[in-house]
Amino acid sequence: MTSTHTCAVVGGGVWCWGHNLDGEIGNGTTKDSLVPSQVVGLTAGVSGIAVADSHSCARLAAVVKCWGSNGNGELATAPSPRGPPRST
Repeated sequence: MTSTHTCAVVGGGVWCWGHNLDGEIGNGTTKDSLVPSQVVGLTAGVSGIAVADSHSCARLAAVVKCWGSNGNGELATAPSPRGPPRST
């Protein structure tokens, strides 16, 4: 099954909504959301985002932070359980 979620940069912060089985919305839950939820820790300074099947990444001035599924190392860290946005 393909995850379906989307994200937007609003006022320098990231908001995501849709399917959230692997934490790809980034709001600290795994509950789907039909309305935008702000990504934990990404309230300002975001200049770009990338959204994939079950994870997302945001570019800040000097770092990229990713969240969602990491079963295959998608977050550029050793495979581990999902969690909040982390630097890659």
